[in-house]
Amino acid sequence: MLSTYRAILNGDKVVWLDKPPAELNGVEVHITLLKEVTLPSQSERSKSIAEILTRLAKVNPFRDIEDPVKWQREMRQDKDLPRRNEQ
Repeated sequence: MLSTYRAILNGDKVVWLDKPPAELNGVEVHITLLKEVTLPSQSERSKSIAEILTRLAKVNPFRDIEDPVKWQREMRQDKDLPRRNEQ
């Protein structure tokens, strides 16, 4: 019996969208393209990024930050790493 698993094919790599099958070594597969893949052009990507940045500016996600310099310093605080302070 055939089983179906959802995944995305990126070049020669498979990215599983659902839980993958338990055993993958030596399993024969058949890949069916569900839709034609067309990559956006550079100008389309640039336009999309510009639209996203415009929407982001309207939302103003950092409006609650009163002191940006203080906030940035807090975000950059070093985290404790194992064995960092051992001599």
